Amino acid sequence: MAVVTLFFRTPAEPPAGVTFTEPPAATQADLVPADPPPPSPALPPPDTLTQAALTPEVLAAVTPTPEAARLRVMGYHAWWMQDQWQRYDFGMLDKLMFFSLPVNGDGSFQRTNGWPDQWQALIREAKRTRTPIVPTILTLDPAVFRALFSNDASRRTLVRNAVQAVVAAQADGLHIDLETFEPVSDAVKQNFTRFVRELRAALDQERPGAQISVFLPAFNHANAYDEAALGRLADLLLVQGYDMHWLTGPNAGPVAPIRGWNGANWETVIQRYLDLGVPRRKIIMTVPYFGYEWPTESDRPGAKTRGTGQAITYAPVPQQYLPDIRVSAKARSARFGVRRDPVSDSPYYTYRAADGWYQGWYEDAQSLRAKYAYAQRKRIGGIAVFLLGYDNGELDPVLRAMR
Repeated sequence: MAVVTLFFRTPAEPPAGVTFTEPPAATQADLVPADPPPPSPALPPPDTLTQAALTPEVLAAVTPTPEAARLRVMGYHAWWMQDQWQRYDFGMLDKLMFFSLPVNGDGSFQRTNGWPDQWQALIREAKRTRTPIVPTILTLDPAVFRALFSNDASRRTLVRNAVQAVVAAQADGLHIDLETFEPVSDAVKQNFTRFVRELRAALDQERPGAQISVFLPAFNHANAYDEAALGRLADLLLVQGYDMHWLTGPNAGPVAPIRGWNGANWETVIQRYLDLGVPRRKIIMTVPYFGYEWPTESDRPGAKTRGTGQAITYAPVPQQYLPDIRVSAKARSARFGVRRDPVSDSPYYTYRAADGWYQGWYEDAQSLRAKYAYAQRKRIGGIAVFLLGYDNGELDPVLRAMR
C-alpha cells in the first residue's frame, strides 16, 4: 500500500472449541506503510483528557498498591508517526520500541525506515531520559517466515543484521516481531527458537546487557512457536492482547476484552501462557490504541458483519500522519453516544446509515484502567501500547497513574 495507515497484526485465533472464520493473509500484508511521508509541519498542541474521564476513582483504580506489582509501561513508535515522539512523556515509559525494520526471506532488511541515522534526535531523547529504546524486526508474511527458518544461511544473516541494527544505534536491545498465522513444520518452529538463541549469544558478545523481547500471538493454533522455550530465552514476551475481533472477521465485538466472548479474552490468554510455564513477570500484554468500525446486521453486540470494517483511532490524529484513518472513536462516540459491554467492560457505539447498521469498538480510559488493574492482580510484567500517538496523547494520564 502506498500511503500511511494503521498497521495490522495477525488476528487473534480463538481457543479450541470456538469457531471463527480465518481472515485472508492479505489483510495484514496490505496494510503495512511503504514510503515515508514528507516532513510534517509544526505540531499542534495536544488535546487534554477531560477531568470527567479521570475521576479520583479512575486514578485510584490504576494506582499501584502494595498488593499489586508495578506494571512496566512500554510503547511502540511507528515510523509513519514521524516527529509525534516529541509529544511523548518519556518519563512514563519503561521501554520504547521503534517500529519497524521489515525483513526479507534471505535475512536482509527490505528497508530500515531511516533507522538509526534519521532517528538520532529520538535516540538522543530516549538516552537523555534513560528510556531504553530498541528497534523492531518485522515480518507478517508466512512465506518470509518459512524462508527465514528453513535455511541456515538466511537465519544467520538475520542474526548478523539484527545485531548490527542494535549496535549501530547503541540501542538497549531488540524486539522480535516475526509472525505467521499459517502452520509450519517442526523444523521451522525449532529454527525460530534457534534464531532467538543465536541472537541471544551474539548480542551478549557485541552488546552486553541488551535485552531481547519477542512478540507472540494470543493463541498458537498454527503451532508455529515454542512459547515455553522462548519464555526461557527472551527477557520479555509481548503477548497479543487485541484483535480478538478483527477487521475482516465475521462478527463485531470488543477488540481486547478482559473476559467473556467465548474465551477470546485476556483471562484466557494470560492463563494460557502461565500454564505453559512462562514466568509471569516476563509476560507483557499489548493493548490497542485503535479500534474497528464494522457494517453489521444489527446494533446487537456481536452482530454478524456485512463486510470488512475500517480502522479507527481513539482520538483524532493529524492528517499528515494517518491520511487513511480519518475516523476516531472519540468523535463517533460524541455524536452517537457510548455504550458499554457489561461482560468485557469495552466501549462501543452504534449508528444506522442508509445502508444499515454500524458498530465501532475500541478502548477508552475506563476499559484500559480495568485491564491494567487486572494485569496488576495477575502480577504480570506490564503492558505495551500499540501504537503510541493514536490517542493524540489523551490516554497518557491513565499510564502515568500506574507509575
